[in-house]
Amino acid sequence: MKNRFILLITGILLTVSAICQSYYEKWISTPLDDYPEKVSWLNGDNILLITHQGIYSDNYYEKFDYTNVLYKTDYELNFNDSTTIDSIGNYKLLIKDVIKSDDDGMLLWAKALHSQTQDEQLCLLWMNNDLNIINDSIYGLPDVAEVISGFIVNQEGNLIFTGATSFEPIAGDYILWEFDINGQELNKVMHQGDMQELPTIIEVPGTQKYHVCSRFETLQFDYNLNFDTLYYFNDTLGMIPNGYNKKVNDFQYLRTGLYLTPPVPGSPWQFEMAFALVDENTAVLDFHTFGTQDTIDNPGILDFITTDTIYFGGTNNLIFNPPENSWVLLYKTNMEGEILENIYWGGGGQYEFADILALNEGGYLMTATRWDFNNFPADYKRDIMIVTENYGAFVTGVNNKKRPEIKNIFVYPNPGNDVLKISSAKNNLLFQLFDFTGKTVIEQHFDKYIKINTQRLPAGMYFFNIIQNSKVITSGKWVKE
Repeated sequence: MKNRFILLITGILLTVSAICQSYYEKWISTPLDDYPEKVSWLNGDNILLITHQGIYSDNYYEKFDYTNVLYKTDYELNFNDSTTIDSIGNYKLLIKDVIKSDDDGMLLWAKALHSQTQDEQLCLLWMNNDLNIINDSIYGLPDVAEVISGFIVNQEGNLIFTGATSFEPIAGDYILWEFDINGQELNKVMHQGDMQELPTIIEVPGTQKYHVCSRFETLQFDYNLNFDTLYYFNDTLGMIPNGYNKKVNDFQYLRTGLYLTPPVPGSPWQFEMAFALVDENTAVLDFHTFGTQDTIDNPGILDFITTDTIYFGGTNNLIFNPPENSWVLLYKTNMEGEILENIYWGGGGQYEFADILALNEGGYLMTATRWDFNNFPADYKRDIMIVTENYGAFVTGVNNKKRPEIKNIFVYPNPGNDVLKISSAKNNLLFQLFDFTGKTVIEQHFDKYIKINTQRLPAGMYFFNIIQNSKVITSGKWVKE
């Protein structure tokens, strides 16, 4: 059903014209539970936001009873079109991602669940740029569950899907499935293995191989989908890989995961976000961790246009039983693991990171959720937060100015309490802290390092600038608990 009315309860625009940076924040809130699945590029300057909307229940594995709500937006978060999709024929759909987009329309993939037999299969959807379905196909055997969990478009332009034959990862066989871009099935294999979790797939073009990753195990297949090698991720690092990976070059890719540090006596275990650079044999070439000391930092995913600027998102203090306040955190980093910038959103509810998209002109678009359990403890109803920070011509209209890259400036702890610390390799700096009304509450000059007493400040969210030679070189948010 076509829906031209989008429920956005609030929007914030902050433009800093001197450095050609624009910040936009919007929320989607309905009486139902809403969560974002994916943000993906469309043709031109458009982005598709795939979300799901329904009534939360623990009684089913995935949210097939939810309605798929697709929003079309630009870089300024102006939502100019939307549509809702529940099912096709006897199949309920869970739309996952955009495979391809051009001037003629887009190709998406979805999970499809038969309403009577509960058989899960694969669905491909062809839509025009007005978000109307022009064609669809369901693929799979009626007596086998095709639980698809990841896909790539390989260097030949074909679609390669991976997944399992069971909802329970350790009980199913691996699936590798190849189609051409028109949806014609080319190859399909089932491979037995001790699956640790639902797999994801990445192409290693330099070796003409595919790596199918399931936590510590990586299965290597050739371009004919023949299995040839089993690799194991280095478990001595203390990192537990999750299901996300992204190619760096023809022989290397990044894997994200959770890093565990043994506790100092008397303190809890420390959990941090991490990513590792691996080669064509899954050997770890480099490894970096990110997080706040003595807190639980859950990794999400990362994205980049070039590895000089990597956006790595996650969630801080995600605890469910009982729920506690949590924060979405975003690290701007690079292949050397330098923290170029870190930003927090949250407190006053349970926030959870969802997805991140690096923008071609610089900056990012990020999605997250918030559950206001303090006011609505009995109803698990999430709102969707969409944030974008842009540095280029699409927002400001200025082609030749970009926000400068700032390295090695750390504002911590964040969230904090009575003390705020700043460390940097730079001199002649001015720190400014503002409350929510824009009033300056702290202003101090320093070189390289400063420790600031914030005991007199009330709890809440603050904004800061760090200035050098009359220019804002970095800015962000700081939360006092």
